[in-house]
Amino acid sequence: MKKILLFGLLLLPLVIALCIDYFRVPVTITESVKVPLIISRGSSINAIADSLYNKKLINDKDLFILWLTTLDKDRDIKAGYYEIPTGLNYAQLISFLSQSTSKEIKVTLIEGWLIDEIAEELYQKLQIDKDRFISLTRDTTFINELGISYFKKVDLLIFNPNKIEDAKNDIKYKDCYME
Repeated sequence: MKKILLFGLLLLPLVIALCIDYFRVPVTITESVKVPLIISRGSSINAIADSLYNKKLINDKDLFILWLTTLDKDRDIKAGYYEIPTGLNYAQLISFLSQSTSKEIKVTLIEGWLIDEIAEELYQKLQIDKDRFISLTRDTTFINELGISYFKKVDLLIFNPNKIEDAKNDIKYKDCYME
């Protein structure tokens, strides 16, 4: 009996070390292939699991959700853009998502673009719904909620291309001819 107890005590540090190592995100993740993932604000754990499954980062959505809730990390995953290394087990993936800060995405909007072009660029870079974006740019209630209360006629052109004709009619041109 003493031999079994002694063997158990000697084996305990090894078991603890293996458990800790299982949950630790590998240091070599900088060398592995990374998969981009966007987690939207307010995403449910089911939606996050679906995204991870679709990107082939997990094999079983229900098992991921079980791990997430068991580790009490279901509220620790923040919205944002992540580059997730491949080859992580469920515990490592949850640890990575709950401890990482999201990456920044650079979006360049060119002056003079129409709203449709801006909407397309925002969709390509950030997966922002184009129709929703366009409708919000024309929604004066939404614009006022942002604290933007004054627009010059020229500023409204960016929000509503149909206003171009109205603006042209308001501009007085002087014809200067040299004779």
